[in-house]
Parts: sequence; C-alpha cells; structure tokens
Amino acid sequence: MKTPMNILLVGPSGAGKGTQAKLLAERYGLRHLQSGELLRNIVAKDDEFGRKVKAAMQKGFVPSEWIFKMIKAEFSRLDDVGVVIDGFSRKLPEIEMLYDVLGENERNLDYIFLLELDDEKVIDRLINRRVCSVCKKVFDYGSLEDKDTCPLCGGQIYIREDDNLESIKNRLKDYKTETSKVIDFIKNRDSVIVIDGDRSIDEVFEDIYSKIK
Repeated sequence: MKTPMNILLVGPSGAGKGTQAKLLAERYGLRHLQSGELLRNIVAKDDEFGRKVKAAMQKGFVPSEWIFKMIKAEFSRLDDVGVVIDGFSRKLPEIEMLYDVLGENERNLDYIFLLELDDEKVIDRLINRRVCSVCKKVFDYGSLEDKDTCPLCGGQIYIREDDNLESIKNRLKDYKTETSKVIDFIKNRDSVIVIDGDRSIDEVFEDIYSKIK
C-alpha cells in the first residue's frame, strides 16, 4: 500500500498558506486541514463553545488545547488519505501536539514549507481579504467589481471575524514571538524549505511543486 504524503505549511497569516494548501490538495489528492476553517465551522454552530471560539478569534488568540482537540478529531477521519496542514503550528505546544498526533497515526511530514512575507504586506493582504460565504474563494477587495457578490458563484462576500487591524497586529506579534521556537523545533526533526511568499499565486505554487517533484 502506498504511503500517504503529508505536507506542512508554516508562515504568518496572509502569506498564502491556505491558497497554496488548496492547490496542493487538488494536485495530489490530499485532505486540506486548516485550523482557521475548522474554527470558523465551530463558530457557525453558534452554541456555547462556538461563541467562546468566536470571542477568542476576534482577539487573535485561540487556546492550544482547542487546536489539539481538532487535530486529533480530524486525523481520526483520514484513513489512508494524505494531508496538507495549514495553521496548526503557530505555537510551540501546537507543533509538539501535531508531531505527537502524527506519531500516533504512524505518519511523517514529507515536506515542510515556510512561506515568508514581510509585516507590511501581511497587514495589507489581510485588511483587504474578502471571502465568499458559499464557495469559500478568497479575493482581494480591490480586485472585486461588485464588492458584495462573489464573481464565481454569486455568494455573499464577507470579511473574516479576525481580519481586523487589532487582531492582525496581535497575530503578527504572536507569530514573531513563537515562530522561532516552532521552526527550531521542526528543524531538529525535519528539513524546512523556505519559499518567498511575495509573488503571484502561480509563481509560489510552481516553486513549491518543483521542490516536491
């Protein structure tokens, strides 16, 4: 039986991890595990826990133990499907938990990509990020002719709860504080491939794809 491929994408919010993860999932038939999307699905339920998660996301901080529960639950549903993981490695406890779950499921990380982008570009991308409520396609606000309607499916365009300036700055501060610990932890176990995220989506993808080939 072929061993499933497992990929981890690391980098600040706005660096393009989610977009690249979706492209990789499509190219290689992988399951895309994204912490932000899973959290937003919990928020959408609007129960007591969902409201707690919503409040935490608005502040730009979600407890690692909540992330850990999601990781375990998602891996239990994978069977023999490979994964591309995005957003489960913002803090040292989270990356430690991820490696524990990988070990429990007899999996290794085949490729780890660090997408780099400077702070100014991160803020600009996130402030202008818009998402379709139906197809989940991500758009830049300036590129939309109709600012309220998705040009692909006609769904309503919205701003993510955590895409406000205060939350973005909190996430950037948190990323800078924690990322060196996370990267050091990963480098002690695996190789990290650095990717310049300040390019077009296609250019970044071709760079990543060439490393996998």
